[in-house]
This record gives sequence, C-alpha cells and structure tokens, in this order.
Amino acid sequence: MASRADTGEVLHTRLRGGSSQRGGAHFALEAARRARRAGARGELTVRADSGFFSYDLLDRLDAHEVRWSVTIPQYAHVKAAIAAAAEEDWAPIECPSPYSCEAPWPRGIVGAMPPRF
Repeated sequence: MASRADTGEVLHTRLRGGSSQRGGAHFALEAARRARRAGARGELTVRADSGFFSYDLLDRLDAHEVRWSVTIPQYAHVKAAIAAAAEEDWAPIECPSPYSCEAPWPRGIVGAMPPRF
C-alpha cells in the first residue's frame, strides 16, 4: 500500500502473492509516478520493510530521485559487518518526529546505500 504521509490517503495498493520482494521496485516506482501525475510536488519518499529490500529497488529509486528508507534483512553476513564496524565509524541520526529521521549520508534517509556484501 502507498499512502500520503500527511493525510494517510491511500494512493496505490496491490495484493501480491509470494515474496513481497517480487515486484517491489516496480510497485514503488508506479506509486511515485501516480503521485506525480496527481500533482505531488517536492520530495517523494518510499519507506519499506526488509521484505522489499533489493539493490535494484534502491538503484531505481535513486535514478528517479525518490528518497528512501528501507530496512536491510539481518542476514549473518550483514550482522557480522555491523559488528565489525569501529565505534568511531557510527554517526548519530536526528529524528525530530516519528516520521522523519535525517542521516548525514547522501543517499536514502536513514542510511546510505549499503555495501554490496
């Protein structure tokens, strides 16, 4: 489901069988295009859980200048990379509201493009 953050109005919805990752990039871009056709101006943001995560999704959102906040699945190799990060490599994230967290990275909202493990 895609909705407006400020009003909760549903913009786009689709029921899909199987993995939510299948077709996720297409769905997210279709929702962004619908929002633009409906007159949306300014920044668009896609927020998705780890079921939607794929590098294809992030690359396509970046190509269409759509901001994103997507959870990365906590696979063993991801957990190991996080555990290996030095304490000084972590950066604080400002969250002025439950709907907005700005990170000091150029891509996404809550994170930069994750390394391709």
